[in-house]
Amino acid sequence: MKIGLLSGEFPPQLGGIADFTRILATELAGRGHSVRVITTQNAQAAQHFSAPYTVHPIARHWGWLDLWRMRQCTADLDIVNLQYQAAAFGAMRLPIHLAPNWVRPPLVVTFHDLRVPYLFPKAGGLRAQ
Repeated sequence: MKIGLLSGEFPPQLGGIADFTRILATELAGRGHSVRVITTQNAQAAQHFSAPYTVHPIARHWGWLDLWRMRQCTADLDIVNLQYQAAAFGAMRLPIHLAPNWVRPPLVVTFHDLRVPYLFPKAGGLRAQ
């Protein structure tokens, strides 16, 4: 199966979403799937290590042009898994919310951090528990 993982964070960026996506990509590829990680241009350094999946660092700011790039990059996939966490795609950017309507294969979403409201996710310990 050809699987796309759409993530706003990926190594060398630091963060739980980056780590989760890397581990998921490795495990899916280890089970014989063809895995494509679609992520930000900051992840270009990730191309330098040996991985059983491909990394496509296409997004600059998760804006309108990036939505078009995402559509092109996912056109031949069987399924796309969006790793959604608001801060990973720039605070509340509209284009990423339109991804389910724009990508051609079926899209499933893994939601990370469902606190409401969760508009300042990098606040860490400053948030009320």
